[in-house]
Amino acid sequence: MTKIRYSAGLKAIAVIAQQIFSVVLVITIIILTVLFQKDILDFGDMKNKSFESSSYFSVKFQTAAEEILNFIDLRRKFETNGSYDSGKEVNIWNYYNNREILGNTTKGKENRKSILRYTLEDLSEWSRGYSKSDYEFVSELFLDGGILQKQNIYKNGNSVFSEEKNITNLGEMTMELQNGIVAAVEHYYGGSYSVSGVNLGNSGENIRIENAGEQNQERSQRGEITEEDADEEPLNLDRIIDSVIQGQLYELKEEELILLLESMDMYHINNTVDYEFVDEDYLPVEGVGIWDTFMVGKCTMDQMRNAYAALEFTLENIGTEINQYKRCLNLYNLMENGTNVYYWVTRGNEDEIYTNIKGTVDMQLAEYGETHGKYVFYQERDIRLETNVKGMEDAFYSRLEPRYGGKGSIFFICVDTTLPNKDSFLQAREEYNAMRPWVFFSVVGAAISFSICLICLIYLSIAAGRREGEEGVYLNLFDRIPTEILYFLAVVEVILCLLMSGQVFYRFGSDELAGLLIVSGILTFFSSAFLLVFYLSFVRRIRAGVLWSQSILHWFVKGIAMLFTHRKSSTKMLIWYGLHLLICILLFSGMLANAYNEEVVVAGTWGFLLLCSVEAILLIREGVQRNKVLEGIGKIAGGDLEYKIAVDELNGDNKRLAKAVNTIGDGLFHAVDDSMRNEHLKTDLITNVSHDIKTPLTSIINYVDLLKREKLQDERIQGYIAVLDSKSQRLKQLTEDLVEASKVSSGNIKLEMERINLVELVNQTGGEFNEKFEARNLTIIMKLPKEPVVILADGRRIWRVLENLYNNVAKYAMENTRVYVDLKAEGGKVYFSIKNISENPLNIQADELTERFIRGDISRSTEGSGLGLSIAKSLTTLMGGEFEIYLDGDLFKAMVSFQQESEVRMISG
Repeated sequence: MTKIRYSAGLKAIAVIAQQIFSVVLVITIIILTVLFQKDILDFGDMKNKSFESSSYFSVKFQTAAEEILNFIDLRRKFETNGSYDSGKEVNIWNYYNNREILGNTTKGKENRKSILRYTLEDLSEWSRGYSKSDYEFVSELFLDGGILQKQNIYKNGNSVFSEEKNITNLGEMTMELQNGIVAAVEHYYGGSYSVSGVNLGNSGENIRIENAGEQNQERSQRGEITEEDADEEPLNLDRIIDSVIQGQLYELKEEELILLLESMDMYHINNTVDYEFVDEDYLPVEGVGIWDTFMVGKCTMDQMRNAYAALEFTLENIGTEINQYKRCLNLYNLMENGTNVYYWVTRGNEDEIYTNIKGTVDMQLAEYGETHGKYVFYQERDIRLETNVKGMEDAFYSRLEPRYGGKGSIFFICVDTTLPNKDSFLQAREEYNAMRPWVFFSVVGAAISFSICLICLIYLSIAAGRREGEEGVYLNLFDRIPTEILYFLAVVEVILCLLMSGQVFYRFGSDELAGLLIVSGILTFFSSAFLLVFYLSFVRRIRAGVLWSQSILHWFVKGIAMLFTHRKSSTKMLIWYGLHLLICILLFSGMLANAYNEEVVVAGTWGFLLLCSVEAILLIREGVQRNKVLEGIGKIAGGDLEYKIAVDELNGDNKRLAKAVNTIGDGLFHAVDDSMRNEHLKTDLITNVSHDIKTPLTSIINYVDLLKREKLQDERIQGYIAVLDSKSQRLKQLTEDLVEASKVSSGNIKLEMERINLVELVNQTGGEFNEKFEARNLTIIMKLPKEPVVILADGRRIWRVLENLYNNVAKYAMENTRVYVDLKAEGGKVYFSIKNISENPLNIQADELTERFIRGDISRSTEGSGLGLSIAKSLTTLMGGEFEIYLDGDLFKAMVSFQQESEVRMISG
């Protein structure tokens, strides 16, 4: 099964199927999209197959209705008495303002100036192709004892007008120079002034310049003209400025104007303005063109510019409207083969009837439409709309009625659904019948293609990186490319596909379906192939777990992390502090630099608070993690060697520290476990060996005892028997010590705790060891309390403890020395101590003497097993006491302490 699933042949088949059905899927989607755009595909009425009841017909009908109503408006513009009137006059001002061609016929002076009329024939020919010329208006002003103005006008670089004249007041200058001087006065001295009724300033008062007579008349009425005003005053700049501020800029005399210009350093003014105007190939009905009107001074510069703008707008639009009028006229009124669309329209209160129905209509219009097929009938008078066209109500009230409705209007449009004439509706039905079957095939093809593509993609995703008979994920050379480069190439591929797709849909419309499908199929085949390569490479990388590890960013982050990880903790803290300080400096520098920008200050404050919040979170997390590590250390130090710190919840140094602590805990656990195992093995060995020796030893002792009873006379043989008896008894004692040491160390011992008078027990022990001490000339000095001292202990075990201590003194104390025995009760505890001078140097630590098989006699020249003190300590500890040894040079001291029991509880034996 594995060989079939991951075989190279099956992969190749899946890739080929993926490519082929991807092309089929895109083609079917394009077909469905085109059918949907043409309204042949109607998801709300999939079962309808009739052209007349389809959305395709409805849209076609709505388009025709809107086109006819627009055609009626064009007929009203361009026709006179029902025929096209090429001599009709067009007022371009009226056309520019409201797209109407009839001008105002008022005879008033102001209205006559606003009329600029051309014939419809001239505008139609002119709109086919008109040119423009570049005009350059150059105005200069010089102060040289007077005011000299030079004006030059250039058309396409050639001079068409040149003039020099002396200026006596501001009103005689060109409009460009006036604007410049007024702007300078407003800048230097304030105020706001109007030039030819147009406000040129935006500060101060709005002062309209009036003529000098009106100004003086008003001043005289207010009493502002004094006797001094009647006489000519000497020139004074302050007085001139006051006059200007009071609104008398245009009333300044030549000398005053010169002084004002000199105060603003305006000795030479140069102004150049460029315009682009339509070449006047045709003249207005009045016979004088716009340029000529300007040159003779009958219009201002602004009026000339506006006139040329209106003319250019008219030429840009009226030609299109005339062509649309001619198209609709031939389509609905003059078509040789006739038309299947009929209309009957009246607009408002006009008497004119616009229709293409020949002859008289003997029935109502709605009945006429019902007879012929599909229609819409609307009468504004009774707000009645009748139609049998699908969706026409919404289209009429949303698009047609707001634009073409009006008081008294009647709309009637119908289509003869038998389609006897060859027009656009007949072509639409043929197209609908030809393309309608493609709806079913495209839907089924899209569903099947999508399913197969999805199955192939899923299979290729599963099989990506798998090889027949091999485990793991196989990566090819393409998969070795860094992830970012692969991602960049994939993005570039997607962008190229989108751009090329846009070009394809731009160059091939829905009317060129065959070319659109062919080019789209080719583009889909190659695009899907490239995208599949990139996709499968991503899948293999993710499956192999190398998507991140083979990225350039990973190499960079890893390098930084390695560089940062091997730093000391103090160095890391300094680095983090440096970053914190740098960010704070940048934030506060930006805030200080934009201290008056509230948004920057607020953003900087929020940034600082965010930084503090992030640092607080990091510090809290660091503290929590450090506490977890310390808690783990405490538990391990307390003896729970199997405790493990959860390293998955930690980061950075804490994680490494936790791993190290866990490793130490594991090491301690294994060391203790090994030690306990070795101890148990040693104990088992001692116990087994002791038991194995005990049986033959008993036999030896018994036979030695029998030999002693034989009363042998040979002294040498008696000496042999004495040696055998001594050594066998020593071996027996050693065996018993080994067994007892084994039991004590393993805890396999049963204690029978009772109240013991330790004073009595010490006296008894001292008496039993007097003979041994005297044999070595040891003098025992005992210091015991007179009253009983009671402890809670096992009588047999406490006796063994004292016996071992006394035996130790008898064996290792220096001859001819004193042995001190002391017993005292103090602070609720009983202390027993015995001390002596060692015969041999004590080159050993005190705690080592309580270990098994350790003897103070390193040379082992004396008899002893090295177990006495170890057994004494173990038994003392088991009974709840404390055993300590002190060494001071050759002075040996052993101390045993127990809790003191109350004397009144003693029960006499």
